[in-house]
Parts: sequence; structure tokens; C-alpha cells
Amino acid sequence: MNKIKLLIFFLMFFAFNSDALANPQQYNSYIQKAYKALNSGNYQAAIQNYKNALRFYSNDADIYNNLGVAYSKTNDLNNAELNYKKAIQLEPSNAFAYSNLSGIYEKKQKYSEAAKTLENYAKLTPSDKDVYYHLGYLYSKAGNKELSLKNYEKSIPFTSNKFDTYCAMGDICKKSGGLNKAIFYYEKALSVNNTQENENLPYVLQELRECQFKSAITSLNPVIKAPPVLYNLVRTNSVLKYSDNFDKVYEMLDLLWNDDDGRILLNKVIERKIPIQITFGGKDQTNAYIEESSKITPLGYLGMVPMPLVIAAPLALSNALFHTDVKKEKKITVNLGEDIIQKYKNPKSSYHDNMYALMTVMHELGHAVSSLIEDKHKNSLEEEVTVSMIGYNSASKIFMGRPLTTAESIQTAKNTYKALMSDEHRNLPLYNNYKNTISKIGVNLYNYDTYADLYKLQQ
Repeated sequence: MNKIKLLIFFLMFFAFNSDALANPQQYNSYIQKAYKALNSGNYQAAIQNYKNALRFYSNDADIYNNLGVAYSKTNDLNNAELNYKKAIQLEPSNAFAYSNLSGIYEKKQKYSEAAKTLENYAKLTPSDKDVYYHLGYLYSKAGNKELSLKNYEKSIPFTSNKFDTYCAMGDICKKSGGLNKAIFYYEKALSVNNTQENENLPYVLQELRECQFKSAITSLNPVIKAPPVLYNLVRTNSVLKYSDNFDKVYEMLDLLWNDDDGRILLNKVIERKIPIQITFGGKDQTNAYIEESSKITPLGYLGMVPMPLVIAAPLALSNALFHTDVKKEKKITVNLGEDIIQKYKNPKSSYHDNMYALMTVMHELGHAVSSLIEDKHKNSLEEEVTVSMIGYNSASKIFMGRPLTTAESIQTAKNTYKALMSDEHRNLPLYNNYKNTISKIGVNLYNYDTYADLYKLQQ
């Protein structure tokens, strides 16, 4: 019986491959020409020679695999896919055909098919441990968090670049909302980093801080509420886009009330009943609007009334010495654009956006209060940088539990100064003695020496 089966096999083989048996030299010639053309980059010639070879032996899986490679090199992905599939059909154990087909699916952005196909390669080639990292990447692109993390985890013992692997795992968890898990993987990435020259190190530090912030802000609640009189100063005279503007402003005021420097400025706002107005728009509508005016007092009007010299003379002298006929007034309004308010606790907002929103409130409060202290307010670059740094330090204390570090202060001041130089602020004078003005009421200027030299910031 076995002899009959063997005879049938040879008859079938001969029937299908009679041309190859009859012309082995010509068959081998096509194969060699195709191989040389493929390696020299002459892909069309390779395709033609492989097709010629298939006329002699149409069941050679390796020819179909190599033909797929040639088509892939010409970016003919559809024909490449068909030939890889034919190779797999003829030889289901052809590991390279699975790997190559996975690459085609990846180029077509069919990440799920690419991952499943590469799984077959991994089963056939258990010695190739590098495949797990790529499987982690493909499953990540396919949106399969569990299988992505599983394969990245399997790659850890075998990869020399554990930093990037942990970083990729952190990115997956952050994207899916698993902040605590993302923090774990970013910290693991930092723990295996062995060089300060790693170009991805700033990125990981930024993402770690972002996740730590977002994890903390979900449970961020002011210990003490601001007094109702402060809420009463919040108003609007615009038609606003967002219904939660007032709630967000109230919460930011609550947070600043719990900060020592914020409470100092807010107390001044309450004392002078400075309106905090929510306006339609963003940065362009955000400011501390200061309007100075003078009016004649009752004594001034008395000077206009005819009276005996004995009364008029002392009044004239008094007016000359003390200007009792004129009273100076300042009308101050803190304006907050709602687009900036919306950066606070917005699910799409970054750590920087939240910092910026809270900083902006403190920034404008700082301008408003300084104008109360001075006889005549005149802005400067020193004041603009300093009120921003006061705001960023308060925001950092609220969000991170500490003021900015020296390094953070230097970088933040540079960024602030650069922004000022990009608009009309660049025309302001450098200094107006703002440090001494704001220090009078006890506001803490953290790391002032890191940004006080505006000449250095200019460089």
C-alpha cells in the first residue's frame, strides 16, 4: 500500500514539474538572475525572473515569498500580500512569509491583522525574542492595551533598550486613562536610564509630571472656601460660551485663598471691592484694567463761591499746599477671558494649561494690587515677569505641593520673557521697582534672583 502511495506521489510530482525536470539549468538560471536582481535593487527584473521560474515549478513557497519581497520593494503592496499568502498556503510553516505579510499589513495600517500574523511568526521562531517588542507596538496601534502591555512586558528581559519599552508602556496607560499605572511605568523608565544625554528623558519627565498632576487634580479640593464677599465681586457683562465659567473661577479663587500669597492679594481685592469680570474671549481680553481720574472736592467748589478775603485766603493756601480741591480716583477691574478660564480642569488640558489658567488669575491680581499701592501705575517688563512668576509659584504650590525649583524658575522666566518679546509688551521699560512695591504687602518672591536680571533674559 505504501509503495502505491509513493508511486502516486512521484507521478504527480513529475506531472506538475515536468518542465523543471526537463530544463533544470534554465530553472536555476532564472532563480539566480532573480536573486541577483533583487539584491542589486533591480526589482522589476527580479519579479520577471521569479515569474519565469514559477513556470517550471509553481509550488515553490520560497519563490512566492521572494516575489512578495520584490513587489514590496516597488511598493506594490497588494501583489506583495497575495504572494506572501500563497507562500503560506503552500508552506504553513514558512516563518519568514508570516513576518513579511505582517509588514505589509502594518504598511496598510491594518495593525490588528499585522499583530495576529506576527504572532504566527513568533510561534514558529521562539528563539527570536525581539519580536515581542514589535508585537507590543502593533497591538498598541491596534488599540489592544492588554496584549500590547503583555508583549512589551515579555520583551523586557531580552531588550537592551528597557527605557523606551517602559516609556511606551507608560504612554499606553496614559492614553487609556490609567494614570497610576502610567506613573509606575514612567518611573521604571527613569530607574533604568543610565545616561543624562538620553534625548527622550525630557519627554518622560514631562509625561510623568503630567500624569502625577492629573492624578492629583481629580481629588484636589480647597481646604477652606473663600469668603462669599469675594464671590460677589465675580460678574460678567458679556454673553459667554461656557456655562461653568463662574464655577471654575470660584474654585480657582478658593484654591488661591488657601495659598499665602494668593490670600494677600485677594484680601486687597476685597478691601477695595475690585470687580473680577469674566469676559468673552481669551488672552486679548484678559487684563487688569486701570482707569485713573480726578474730581473736584467740596472745598474746590467753595473756592468758586465769592467770599470775604479773610476766608478765601486760608482756603487758597490750603488748596495750594494740600490740593484739597482735587481728589484722585482709580477704577480697577480684573478681566479674565473665558477661554483661559476653560483651561482649568478641562479633560483635554495639560499640566501647563492648568498652571497657566491659575497663573493668569494671580498675574492680573498682582497688577491690580500694585496699582493700588503706587500713586501712578506704570507697567514694566520687570512687573510682567514678576507677576507671572508669582502666579506660577502659587500654581505649583497648589498643584504640586511646592514652589517652582530653581531650574523650573529659570526655564519659566525665559519662556515668559520670550512671550513678552513677541507682542506689544516688548515696548515696556525694563524696570519700575516692582519688587519693592509688591514686597510691601508681604508677597513672597520665590527665586527672584533667577529672573531679576532682565538683561540676561534678553540674551
